Amino acid sequence: NAPNGFHCYYYGFTGAVQGLYRINKSGTYLYLEPRFLSAMYHIPYANTDNSLFVADKSVALSLGTRVYMTNPGTNTKSRGTFIPNWWIGADFGGVRLQHNYALHPEGSSSFNPMASVALGFEWKPYVAFRATASYQRLAESMESAYYGIDKNGEQVSGKYLWNNRYNMLDVRLAYMLNLNNLLQGYDNVRRFNVWLTAGPSLSMVMNETNTLAPGQVPEMPELEQMMVDGKRAGRV
Repeated sequence: NAPNGFHCYYYGFTGAVQGLYRINKSGTYLYLEPRFLSAMYHIPYANTDNSLFVADKSVALSLGTRVYMTNPGTNTKSRGTFIPNWWIGADFGGVRLQHNYALHPEGSSSFNPMASVALGFEWKPYVAFRATASYQRLAESMESAYYGIDKNGEQVSGKYLWNNRYNMLDVRLAYMLNLNNLLQGYDNVRRFNVWLTAGPSLSMVMNETNTLAPGQVPEMPELEQMMVDGKRAGRV
């Protein structure tokens, strides 16, 4: 029941571990961030009895940079002196989708591209907040079944494998906890810090493409009546 395309929303929870490394004295850092997402979305069917709320999970790995708007300083004489600070960041990486329901559990076969920009505020020595916007392309493989009655009255059926691509806009809010500062005390000279992040995520499918997988050229017989995935398709 989506005549203008399948524009659904994901909403869920995401968590990550970020390793942050200072590369110079001007407040520029590199980070590596593995992330996990668990999200829900709704599949609209014309027959509301078949409507589904389903849960997916995905994993992502990104490499990025963070630049503080005010240099936190690297002078050992000011070690332990904390100043609240804003930062901006950007990263790129890959995301892999794994479905968690029976319709097509194959999920994606590989990592798919992802790029993000972020704005953060370091509120306390061990507490920060971050808002992130990401573009993601999620890929999956799905079997599509047809069945019906041919001209001779015989029942026929078959399956085809489709490659689906979803281009998505993802917005995340995160609470961030600096484990090094929490356990060892604030140190603006420290080169490496580990952050834990967690928070809500909202994504929207902007557009999608659906193509038959290689070697799946249809050889569908002529049918008097046909159903494709439970929907009447008329005469072929």
